[in-house]
Amino acid sequence: MNITEIKNSIIVTVKSVLGKIKDIYKLPFFKTYLMLSVVVTFIFFIFTFPYDMIIRQHLQKLEKKAFQNIFIQDMDISFIGDSFFENIYITFKNGSELSIKQILANLSLNPYSLLFSNTFKGDLQISSIKYSSLQMSIDGNINGNIDVSFNPKSGSISDGTIKLMTENVLCKFENMTLPDSMGGISLPPIIKISSIQIDTEIANNKMIIKQFLISGTDIRGTISGNIIMAPIFPNSKLDLSISLDPESTVFAEFKPLLSSFIDNKGKITIPLKGTFSRPRASMKGESADMRGESPMDKRDPLNLKFGQPDEPEDQEDVLNMKMN
Repeated sequence: MNITEIKNSIIVTVKSVLGKIKDIYKLPFFKTYLMLSVVVTFIFFIFTFPYDMIIRQHLQKLEKKAFQNIFIQDMDISFIGDSFFENIYITFKNGSELSIKQILANLSLNPYSLLFSNTFKGDLQISSIKYSSLQMSIDGNINGNIDVSFNPKSGSISDGTIKLMTENVLCKFENMTLPDSMGGISLPPIIKISSIQIDTEIANNKMIIKQFLISGTDIRGTISGNIIMAPIFPNSKLDLSISLDPESTVFAEFKPLLSSFIDNKGKITIPLKGTFSRPRASMKGESADMRGESPMDKRDPLNLKFGQPDEPEDQEDVLNMKMN
């Protein structure tokens, strides 16, 4: 068969196909059936899309960067109505643990948001969340709203808003003390917090704390400032100011000692800089960056390897963060 015969054969085949398409197009209700098939196919795709698989991929990216491992016993992702996650266990690289009994989430999910825009948006209700380390444990429940975008390379949050509220938080401490610059005061073994309200905004990997209000009789105060988020979360840089009410019950036995640390607004203010893995606190007249090593560098309120080098950054993630 020469080239001319091949060409003629292709032309005949194409004309035959076009003729059949024209015949089909002339059939009664063809346009109606075509539109109906497109709609049904789209609905089938939306409702059978593997949302849980995509979410697990995001979690696997986070597992490589910030956690030792993540285990979720049960997960049901729903396009319409609430999605739920049950019995979640997270182990951090330093051995501390985070457990969550259940998360109910009314998320705005669709294939485009998960595959292309990398966004999550919706309301959350977190029941029985507990963080525990060698020196402390925190129990509570959380309600909140999230509207965030993720870096597709690192899996970390890059932009968006997070609003959270907790109630009846119970904190337990094992031989925890304040920095030596504050007299090395020992914290009570149990501190109850009535509520915590958090409102943050994230832009270009920078988390701005718009509101962080701690309410209760044991301890009251606020936290303000920002956090520069790193691909490896413990390496995120802190620029925070913790303001505590000296009338809080937790300070009742130490009022004379703490009087020298009260500022002109009647608050105990603690600037906190450094990173999550190596925070540095300073008091009046001290620079958190210049005064040298803090006792907090040697202790671990969140069991995050204080006093040890920050975890090495993944150079590819650092480059991606800068480009974004």
